[in-house]
Order: sequence, then structure tokens, then C-alpha cells
Amino acid sequence: MHGMRVAAMRRLTVGMVSLLLTGCGSPGGSPVGSESPVVATAPASGAPSSSPLPTPSPAVTSPVAVVSPTPDTDPCGRTPYTGPWSVAPLLPGSAVRVSVAELDIRFGPCTAAAKVGTVKKGQVLVAWDGLLAPVKANGFVWYPVLVLPNTNAGELPALPEMWFPEGTDTDGGWIAASDGSTPYVQPVAPRCPTTVDLEHIAAMLPAEWLACFKGPIVINGTYGCGGCGGTGGPQSQPRWLADTFEFQQIHVRWGAYTFQPIGLHFKPGGPTEPVEGSVIRATVHVDDPAAQTCSFTWALEEPVFKTPAEMAIGWCRERFVVDSYQVIGTDPNYP
Repeated sequence: MHGMRVAAMRRLTVGMVSLLLTGCGSPGGSPVGSESPVVATAPASGAPSSSPLPTPSPAVTSPVAVVSPTPDTDPCGRTPYTGPWSVAPLLPGSAVRVSVAELDIRFGPCTAAAKVGTVKKGQVLVAWDGLLAPVKANGFVWYPVLVLPNTNAGELPALPEMWFPEGTDTDGGWIAASDGSTPYVQPVAPRCPTTVDLEHIAAMLPAEWLACFKGPIVINGTYGCGGCGGTGGPQSQPRWLADTFEFQQIHVRWGAYTFQPIGLHFKPGGPTEPVEGSVIRATVHVDDPAAQTCSFTWALEEPVFKTPAEMAIGWCRERFVVDSYQVIGTDPNYP
């Protein structure tokens, strides 16, 4: 998301954000994208007007128009917004719909950041990792978002079609989602599948897992990450659940890159990890009680950024925790 475009995103996780930022400079050291709300009748200061908003078409039918500014420095600070929460915080990996006439997307979380583009009322956006958000600036509450990479921008695709198809690009940046009391985006209803299998789950957003799965579910797939690894990311607790890289993965099948892999989390004292390349049938759940103790501190930030508790807990509530599993085979395509 750093710069303007994200190509072939495979996983909506903070781990991926950390990897992207590692390639482009430390988090916060370079512009990641930003947005401030621009209402059609907004004054020059960027604050939304109280005048009635014009009503454009219900959704834009093409991606945002992208400009190509390359600012040398990020003019925005990183002051966390910690409440009051008269507007519910956006859950990481949730879909929202723009509810004002127009909303700017910017390179950083402040009105001084260069503008990436503008989205109109009805456009659906996806909240990015959320753990370096929300940010408070200019009287607004800022979040990083991605634009749906298709022309049917007013709705998420029907499951099990991926909302972010393999091989596509999208635009991203920061939006001002509210002024603390008035929201400029509204949550999109979750797509709860009638068929609960890994193909459908992989096509869902993390916030939809939390909304749809109120008890344990059973999934089949190939376990392993194929030699992936890395370091970085935030300091987090409890580490087994708040692991933002999520290298412990289950795939629909190895090499089926149409579908995103799903991160799994193993409790201390619980089942041990299976051998990589195993095909497993796993019983998993979201909303583990340990999520209430989650915390994330970004030590590379200037100043150090501690994720607000509501966002940290929300991210951990969305993770899949393994209750038990059976090995039912070996994937012959696993490296």
C-alpha cells in the first residue's frame, strides 16, 4: 500500500504490511497513503460542512483516479486516536461504504498529505490491518483502506469469489472515517456463507469471520508456509495469538493461489503444529478469550505507537485458533 498501488495481495494481515513497509522504509518513515474527507460543500480547511450533501449515483463504477505525487517526507504525525468512541472503530479487515458525497484518499493520515484520489458515495472500501490506526489529526479519525479492484465497486463479490482477485492491483491510502462523532463511512453487512469450507472462508474478510462464526467450525486443507519467514512487525502479547506474520498457514491446496491462505494460531499447551505439507482436518474457532489481553507496540515508530486497545483486541478476536486436528493425507505438490 506504500505509494499508491498494491499488486496481487495474498493476505490481509499486518505481517504483509510489515513486509511491504520493510521494503520501502520503516513504518511511518515514508508516506503510506492518507485520506481526509472532502464533502462537496466542505470548506477549504477540510472540515465537513453541515450543509445538506448532494446525492450522487449510489456507487462509482470505476477505480479512483490516481495522481502520482512523490513527496519526499510524510508530513503527518502518528498520534493514536483512543476515544471517546461515539463512532465505533473500524475493525481490521472490514468492509465499509462511503456515506458522504466524496471522500479523499491521501498518502498519510492528515490533510497536509498528498491526495491519491477521491471516492464517491456508495463506494466500498476495505479497512487495512488497522494496527497502525486509528490516527488523530486535523479533527478527524484516520484509517488506512484499500479500494475494491473491480468495476462493481458498490458491492463485495458473492462468495466464494475473492474480493481481491489474484493478479489484480488496487489503490490504497488513508481516509478520514469520522470527526469523532459523525461517521463518513458505514459498515457493510457481512457475507456469511451457507457452505462453510476453506474456499468460502478464504474469500471472506477477517471481520466477516468474527461476525459469522459463533462457534467452532471444521476446515480441510494443506498445512504449511513453504519456507516463508521473516522478522519485524510490532512487539505483541500474547505472542501465540498476536503474531501478525501468521506463517502458520492452511491452504485450500498447495499452489491454489486463487485462494488466500488462512493463518492458524496454536495455544501453548494445546495441539502441536502438524508436519508441513500435511493435509489436515482442523476444528478451529475465532473470538478466543485470550484476545481480550492482546496488545501491539510499534517500537520503530517515531514516537513509539501503541495500538489502541479496541483495535488490538478486535484484530486478535478475528484470528483462527486450533482446537484439534487430524492428519488425513499429504499434499503431493507441497515443496
